[in-house]
Amino acid sequence: MSDGSDKSDRSDESDESGGPDVSIPASALPEIVLEVCRALAAAGETAYLVGGSLRDLLRGAAPFDWDIATTATPDVVMGAFRRTVPTGARHGTVTVLIGDAALEVTTLRGEGAYSDGRRPDSVVFLGDIVEDLARRDFTVNAMAYAPLTGAFFDPFEGRADLARRVLRAVGDPAARFAEDGLRVLRAARFAATLELEIEPATNAALPAAAPGLASVSAERKRDELLKLLLARRPSRGLAPMFERGMMPFVCPQLAALQDGDGEERRRRTCARVDGVEAAVPLRLAALLIDLPAAAIEECCEALKTDRRTRRSVAAIGAAALPDPGAAWSDADVRRLLRRHGERALLDRLAVARADLVAASLPTEGVDGLRAAAEAQLTAGVPLAITDLAIKGDELIAALGLCPGPAVGRLLEALLDHVIEHPEDNRRDALVETARARAPGFDAPRTAG
Repeated sequence: MSDGSDKSDRSDESDESGGPDVSIPASALPEIVLEVCRALAAAGETAYLVGGSLRDLLRGAAPFDWDIATTATPDVVMGAFRRTVPTGARHGTVTVLIGDAALEVTTLRGEGAYSDGRRPDSVVFLGDIVEDLARRDFTVNAMAYAPLTGAFFDPFEGRADLARRVLRAVGDPAARFAEDGLRVLRAARFAATLELEIEPATNAALPAAAPGLASVSAERKRDELLKLLLARRPSRGLAPMFERGMMPFVCPQLAALQDGDGEERRRRTCARVDGVEAAVPLRLAALLIDLPAAAIEECCEALKTDRRTRRSVAAIGAAALPDPGAAWSDADVRRLLRRHGERALLDRLAVARADLVAASLPTEGVDGLRAAAEAQLTAGVPLAITDLAIKGDELIAALGLCPGPAVGRLLEALLDHVIEHPEDNRRDALVETARARAPGFDAPRTAG
């Protein structure tokens, strides 16, 4: 289609890659990738593996998705396959459907200005892979590989940056960040997930570019933050978010709180997040736990987290812990479990422990409370109405009650009783306790 397609047919691409060719075995690529490349070659075009999929292959990680760039225009791509969806044909992207699989194929392109700080106002389709790579955000994402020929293109030395564990913008960092307001947050995310150091010029450009996040949708910011939080050490990305001015545009409530306490509180927050299990609700709760419960919910809502995540984070934030140094009875522990729920309480204890470790404080009290809670759970103590050894209809039949809200209140009273006396969670004992509490019976009421 263009002169650029000739480049990919050369067997020696050392001038383009800055080093010898990269050998990626065909077995490392899904069949749909190879099938798409073959079909485009049959149409006289060239296909390249680009972006995160190539980056992850080079660092020995399994790609989550596969990005294909091609010299073919969207019309040619749609003509080369039986089933396609013009996902973003105006900007060069077509989704190719083969069997149950789908693969996005994007035409090599150059871009105009980014008036909205998100998408280019215009694109021009290209035939030169190097020109296409020049528009990408970071050097580690600006490489290309032609699977059918083995040609490798690395004009900005992304492979060397991967080896040196450096995150560097392609070309002028300020220009790259101005093109898409999300790129500053992507820098923080890649620093965490790829465990890279942001190189000085790229790092220096972050504060001036951070306000561009104001024009980025909540959903895009949420997706980057949650990916960052699942890194082995989220602190590698959270630290630049705090230090380079991104946090006010992601979670202003947290930024305002942190601003008042300086570097040590930010360090402790980051270490606390590192210290809990890599699960989104737990890591997000560890990040936000210093905020009031209402502010935690506001932050989750502003980020448009899904309902389940929002509920989990709110429950962890709302779980009030007793003084870890105080003595507590088994009944105290059961009441805590009933009030907050098993998952929320254990997660809250995990966050509390990580916070103590971050502050170099002893954890014996929190560890003891967790051990006591786990012992109660292992013993299978009743903590919910569904755990009672009697059901509502059985209670109605045993006591001759009329169905209605009063039965529910009676079951709640029975649960209160067995929280204090779990050995009474037997049908006969519960019937007798209910008989003493139910209206219309002469038996004296018990305090439980």
